[in-house]
Amino acid sequence: MSPDTKGEDWMLLKANQLKVFRKDRLLFDIEELAIHQGDRIGLVGTNGSGKTTLLHVLAGQETPDSGTVAATAVCTLLPQLKQGDGRQSGGEMTQTYIERALSRPSALLLADEPTTHLDTEHIEWLEEKLRHYQGALIVVSHDRAFLDAICTEIWELDHGKLHHYKGNYTHFAQQKELAH
Repeated sequence: MSPDTKGEDWMLLKANQLKVFRKDRLLFDIEELAIHQGDRIGLVGTNGSGKTTLLHVLAGQETPDSGTVAATAVCTLLPQLKQGDGRQSGGEMTQTYIERALSRPSALLLADEPTTHLDTEHIEWLEEKLRHYQGALIVVSHDRAFLDAICTEIWELDHGKLHHYKGNYTHFAQQKELAH
């Protein structure tokens, strides 16, 4: 089945007319988005553009100001992690969180900055884990090489709108360059 002819049964999550405000500022206004089985999506945008909030809305952990999110599959949110707790380094904590998230039966993984605190060896370990992950995933990351390694589609949150680009981060950057 080609990606353009995916049936409804392949859809894991669909959202319509999503609007989220922060105080009086519109964070994002997304007409429609859909996540299908096997999707490998990198979510990018400037700091403060709403990437983390969008993941929380899609995971059902935050309610949008308007719009609907309908998930037909179990979704796991891997939140952005802070510094180590003293017993473990930030990298060890991140790795433990990732192991736990990947061990849950889930068809959709939403990962917010999963490479934070990880050294090169552990980033490569994570790339390998995600390459073999059976479900779909959305990853927020500033690590372009990581996005290139695992993503086949990039979603950009820009001025409240969600733009879709086929290909990895490098392809996205080239398409953006051509558009300007």
